[in-house]
Amino acid sequence: MIRISIRYLLIIASSIIIVVTACKKDDALQNQLTGTALIKSIRNNNLENIIIPHHIDDYTRLIMVQNLGFRAWELDLNYFFEGGRPIIKVKHNYDFFLSPSLEEYLRIAKLENVDKLWFDVKNMDAQNFSGILLRMHQLDSIFDLKNRVIFESSNNSNLLKTFRENGWHTAYYLPDYKIDEWIIENDTSAQKQYAESLIQQLYMQDVSSISFNVSCYSFVKDYLENEIQIDIVYHTWDLSLKLNDLNFIDKYKQKVYSKDPRIKTVLIPID
Repeated sequence: MIRISIRYLLIIASSIIIVVTACKKDDALQNQLTGTALIKSIRNNNLENIIIPHHIDDYTRLIMVQNLGFRAWELDLNYFFEGGRPIIKVKHNYDFFLSPSLEEYLRIAKLENVDKLWFDVKNMDAQNFSGILLRMHQLDSIFDLKNRVIFESSNNSNLLKTFRENGWHTAYYLPDYKIDEWIIENDTSAQKQYAESLIQQLYMQDVSSISFNVSCYSFVKDYLENEIQIDIVYHTWDLSLKLNDLNFIDKYKQKVYSKDPRIKTVLIPID
């Protein structure tokens, strides 16, 4: 009787495992089909490499977005010294535990299928910028990066000009916390005053582009656009949308910025 019970339990356990495994396969297949439909819809609407995934900072997400068919995405970088050796790590903050180096990350990526990478460089300053520039040149010689990288920094000095002079597409990151507050309070005076100083800064930096939260879009259009060089393009992000939303394209098209030809990239969270 005991043997029969054990055998019966084993049969039940095996059945559960088979069902769970099948469900996981079904979920994986559904995710793949959803992703395939998403990238097809993005391409059909001429938005490929304009709409790109946000925060692809580890191998799992890297492999996922490439399997879904994306040829462009954004990643976060920090430069520091590890064991006395300068290194660029792929990470949003200073918690570098298990985070890959940029070189390791790029070796995993199938770069033959990559058209655009947005490098959000978090900590560039006067002390480390020459080290970052040197390392970026080294990586460019290995991976051919310059023709497909957006090099973004919030540094407001002329360091970005040096990067552009060396052939990089540079983006100055607008600090949205001030601008958002001024827009909400309808403080036109503060917006005009900041725009005047920003226009001079962007001229000094000779940037290729500016990057900003879509919440700052009205500020850019009303106070900057007519005063900055016409060849400065825009890269932005909209965290109110999700790429895994089945109605994503319809919601995107309703956004006021979605038809602006000066916007070349829009970061959207993938999950």
